[in-house]
Amino acid sequence: MVSIKKLFKDSKWREDLDPEIKRKMEKLLKRVKSEEDAYKSSKYESTAQIWVGMAELFSRIDRIDKRLKKIEKALGEAKKEEKHLKDLELEDSMKKY
Repeated sequence: MVSIKKLFKDSKWREDLDPEIKRKMEKLLKRVKSEEDAYKSSKYESTAQIWVGMAELFSRIDRIDKRLKKIEKALGEAKKEEKHLKDLELEDSMKKY
C-alpha cells in the first residue's frame, strides 16, 4: 500500500479539492503526522496511518459530544428555572385576584 506521505507527493489531485476540504484535510494530516513514530513501526504503515487519522477524528467527535451534553444539561436546568419562575409569577398573580 502507498503511504499517505507518498500519496501527497503527487499533489496534482489536491489542487482540485474544494479549498475548505483541502484546509481541513491538511490540518488532520498534521495531527496524524505527530504520531509518525508509532505508525512507522507498523508492517502496514499506510493502514496504521489511516487508523491514526480515524482515531483522531473519533477523539474530536468525542470532545464535541461531551461539550454538547454539557450544553444540553445547562439548557435543561435553565428551562427548569424558567418554568419555576413562571409558576411563581402565576401564583403571585392568582393571589392578587
